[in-house]
Amino acid sequence: NQWIATEVGWGLMEEDDQFSLDRLAAEWRAPTLIYHGTEDEVVPWRYTTDFIDKVGHAEVEVRLRRAADHRLSG
Repeated sequence: NQWIATEVGWGLMEEDDQFSLDRLAAEWRAPTLIYHGTEDEVVPWRYTTDFIDKVGHAEVEVRLRRAADHRLSG
């Protein structure tokens, strides 16, 4: 299977100080599609676009969903 199925839990948030976003962006290698809601009050969508600007290759796509919140509802 070429796809990785994983669940991101609260443990990741508890360890976030151990992971530099700049390092993550620099080492990113997997083709990725990210959906983000423009009305997300937990993680602003601009954080995603700023992160993608730092990723070192072009196989990362962001799709913004207008009026959707953090859970893509709306």
